[in-house]
Amino acid sequence: MNNPLTISPREGDTASTVAQYHRYIDELLCLAQQALVEKDRDLALQFWQLHIAMLSIHVAIEDDCLAQVSGEEQKQWRWPASLYVAEHAKIIQFGSKVEARLKALPEVLTAPQIIAEIDFQRSYKNLLQHHEEREEIALLQEMASTSPAVMALFDRRISQQWQDCYHRQKHSLTLLQQHLVRLKG
Repeated sequence: MNNPLTISPREGDTASTVAQYHRYIDELLCLAQQALVEKDRDLALQFWQLHIAMLSIHVAIEDDCLAQVSGEEQKQWRWPASLYVAEHAKIIQFGSKVEARLKALPEVLTAPQIIAEIDFQRSYKNLLQHHEEREEIALLQEMASTSPAVMALFDRRISQQWQDCYHRQKHSLTLLQQHLVRLKG
């Protein structure tokens, strides 16, 4: 995938689809940070809200599917489903803190405020990327081999719900990106 904001799911290739969504979510975070660098708090918040919307759907689908995997099936996994669910909760909680911080920033940003916010978000980004790696190197392969029925459900749900969210975001995302380009102008 050349453009991290383009998602082209391949039916039956869940791992590739999830990796594309991970890159999409990561890119929305980067766009929020670029807006901060351009000193536009409101634009940063709008990109952030797109990030959180997609992340929340991503987490809800994964958590629901993980709840359907038996303890017996999980014995063959590198990490238990409970670890992924706990990481999801931590990521969502941390994401809420970032959003609250963005909302609390003044309209006119100073360089020290921007640096402090991006530095705070670095910890969030590290947590998110570490979790995404764990899913891509272990969870998706293990779930496919031990729980094919759950994996099929997961594939159907991501194809439907993630695509719906992605398509709802496309127009807003295009407008926000155009605004960001004008700021860089």
